[in-house]
Amino acid sequence: MRRVLERIRRFTGHPVTRMVMGLILVVSSIAEGYDTFFDDVSHLRLRAHHGLLLFGLMNVLSSLPDLIEGLETSVEVIAARTGEFVEEEEGDDAPAGR
Repeated sequence: MRRVLERIRRFTGHPVTRMVMGLILVVSSIAEGYDTFFDDVSHLRLRAHHGLLLFGLMNVLSSLPDLIEGLETSVEVIAARTGEFVEEEEGDDAPAGR
């Protein structure tokens, strides 16, 4: 039983799963609210699809760091296998004076 629970936990916590679920929520909430958007804004109404849109956007945003980190790691591994050197861009986490 623990193996099944662990697999469920890994699947639901995976960044790609969170990204896909977030995109599904965003698309479905936009499709639901498209017809009533101007009416909702003019009357300052909040409906369920507004919450789904926000929840979907948060899922998409929360999955981005893990996906970008995974892509960076993949690029480094491929570069190490081929013997190429990949330069990192200077950013917030780069040491000063470089």
